[in-house]
Amino acid sequence: MQFSEKHNCELSESFFHNACAARQRKAWMRLTYCFFMVLWSLSLSVVKQSLAQDAQQQFTVVVYNVNNLFDGDGVALFDDYKPDKYPPKHLLKKVENIVRVLAQVEPDGGPHIVLFQEIEADQTSEGTSKNYDRLLTPYQDMTLAQMLAEPVSDPVRDLPAEALLLKALSDAGMGPYHVAAGQYRPDPTGRTVAHINVTFSKFPIVSSNTHQTSGARGILEVVHRIADQSLTTLNNHWKSEAGNPEAEKVRV
Repeated sequence: MQFSEKHNCELSESFFHNACAARQRKAWMRLTYCFFMVLWSLSLSVVKQSLAQDAQQQFTVVVYNVNNLFDGDGVALFDDYKPDKYPPKHLLKKVENIVRVLAQVEPDGGPHIVLFQEIEADQTSEGTSKNYDRLLTPYQDMTLAQMLAEPVSDPVRDLPAEALLLKALSDAGMGPYHVAAGQYRPDPTGRTVAHINVTFSKFPIVSSNTHQTSGARGILEVVHRIADQSLTTLNNHWKSEAGNPEAEKVRV
């Protein structure tokens, strides 16, 4: 079969156009594929960044009544915490149990913020620094168990209960914590108030203030700095006696 020159040219031109169109389709397919791959990668990056930001914003806050954590100086408003009934080994066991509970809540370094109630208001704290790093620096090469081994030195006996707890948490790899302790004031109504509220925070503490109350422990207000935000916690512990109408007036 013979084809005219014109027909051959038409076939060649048609083949050329078809080949060009096929190459263009492949090129557009590659461009479209690359576009969606880039879009998917960007979307994945945004999702990862969002998840990372969410993870950074998540933290654990624990409210923990430690039920009469007294120090070891033997000067206490409750007879149960005088030296004959409250030896150093009992103090150590009590602190170790608190640490064990917090480790169950947040095993990796402990909770971010802990609001403690019923920590003893140190009755021998006149002139005692509330710079806890300075208080504990002499014992940085010792554990709390070693510090409370008999015979206990007078400087260790003088440490406030929250400092002993801070040391135990550090020994267990928790923290580091900033500490804000409520200011103690003997109750003007004559009721025995032997405790303060204490807040431990992994975040910088901007300020703390104790709002004194009649017949109860002072309410500890603490402002924490978390990234570029502020978080305010109110650490409060009303007196019990829920069935006492007079005590109910204090709570309300």
